[in-house]
Amino acid sequence: MTIEDLARAVTGAVNRFRRGGSGTVALLVAAALVLALAVYGGTRLVEGGGGTPRNAGHRVAVLEDPQTVRAVLPDLRSVPSGWSYSDSGPQVSPFTDSCIPPHEGCVAPLADGQVRFWSNPQQKVSFEVLTFSSAADARQMFGALPGPSDGTPLTMPAIGDQSTAVLVSDSVATARVRVGTTLMTTTIDNTPFIIRTADTDALAPLARMFADRSQEAQSGRPPTARAQPAG
Repeated sequence: MTIEDLARAVTGAVNRFRRGGSGTVALLVAAALVLALAVYGGTRLVEGGGGTPRNAGHRVAVLEDPQTVRAVLPDLRSVPSGWSYSDSGPQVSPFTDSCIPPHEGCVAPLADGQVRFWSNPQQKVSFEVLTFSSAADARQMFGALPGPSDGTPLTMPAIGDQSTAVLVSDSVATARVRVGTTLMTTTIDNTPFIIRTADTDALAPLARMFADRSQEAQSGRPPTARAQPAG
């Protein structure tokens, strides 16, 4: 039954009640249908683009316009003070490869956005967002993207619709998060120095800020989320 069918059923039950036919039954039917209509509408809102988000009711939208994708990337106003770009700042480009990784049934992203910072003279922090044509495509690729096979899992609070974090090496830690139609990777690179507990503790707040910016964009708002201190 579609939402239009439910609406017509509610109207019919209410009209029968007004005409005096089967009053109590018609009223109960109308009430039940109104409840079903509300639940159905809420489910459609929550499911959005084909998944059940952790934050019920959030909007899922496709991010394809380069300016919108660029706005999702953190800038100097959204990262801690003292950070600087390690190159020319946020960059967005269409994804030209057929798919990642190359195998039958894989899904090609629409756009690839990246930005890199120096958080201090010895540490580089990078952010990358891949956008897809649906939440289902993004969900499919969350576990299929190339990643470290022998990394050490890190404990990180749940972020977005899906999230994971891993210590890639003694010097590199990365977090991958899916929000709706986007996949985001946040990486802290201390090469050649050993990564510290304080560095891995900082990973989750940075990944959450990045995820929040994607959700803001998918909800039709300018991304304004900023990094919050760990803890």
